[in-house]
Amino acid sequence: MRLTHPGRHRLLAITTALVALTATPSAVAADLDLSTLTDNVARSGSAATAAGTEAHSESHTVTLLTGDQVTVTAGGAGPDTVSVQGPDGLRADARITRQGEDTYVYPSSADTYVGAGLLDPELFNVTRLLADGYGDTHADGLPLIVSYASAARRKSDATSLPEGATGARALSSINSTALVQDRTRAEAFWSDLTAPAAEAESATAAESAPKLAGGIQKV
Repeated sequence: MRLTHPGRHRLLAITTALVALTATPSAVAADLDLSTLTDNVARSGSAATAAGTEAHSESHTVTLLTGDQVTVTAGGAGPDTVSVQGPDGLRADARITRQGEDTYVYPSSADTYVGAGLLDPELFNVTRLLADGYGDTHADGLPLIVSYASAARRKSDATSLPEGATGARALSSINSTALVQDRTRAEAFWSDLTAPAAEAESATAAESAPKLAGGIQKV
C-alpha cells in the first residue's frame, strides 16, 4: 500500500511484491550521474544523482528503517544528488535504483531482507517518503505494520517488539501490529529487528535464510 500524508493515520502496508532490480558493478564515486539510467541500479558509498525529488527545494533528509540517513539535494538545472550516511555518521554503502520517477535507496544491511520478501521495498522509496512528509524535519518516526504468521504468534510476541517501537496497536484481522519506529532510535530498532542474523552464521544453508526477530514475518 502506498504511504499517505502524515496528517492522516498513515501506515506502510505489507506487500509480498518485490522490486525487480537489475544489478550493475559496484561503483564508489561522488556525484554519480543516474540521469542516464532507466530502471537500472547504481551503487555508491558516497553520493549518487537521482530524479523525481522536489527540484525547488535545497535538500531534504530522511532516516530509513535501518537508521541510515539519505539526503537529497536539488541539482537545479541538473540532476539531484543523493547521499547516504550510516548510523555511525560515516558514508554508507547503498544500492540506488530508479523505478519510473521514484528513487529507491537500499542500504547494504537491508538488501538481503528485501530480496527475501521480508521488507516492503516501499520502505526505501526515498521519493515517496519525502513527498509524503516522512522527512526528518517533518516527522518524528516512521509508521509501520509488522505481520506475524498467526494471531497466536502475534499475541505471544507483542511484548518483544524492537526497541524504539512506539504506539503499538493490534490489527487482529490481519495478524499484525501497527507501530511507529522512533527516528532517534532507528539504529536500535533495526538491530533488534534483525537479531537472528547473528545466530544464522553457524546454521546450515537452509536454516541461515534471513529472518526477522520476535516472530515478525514481514514489515
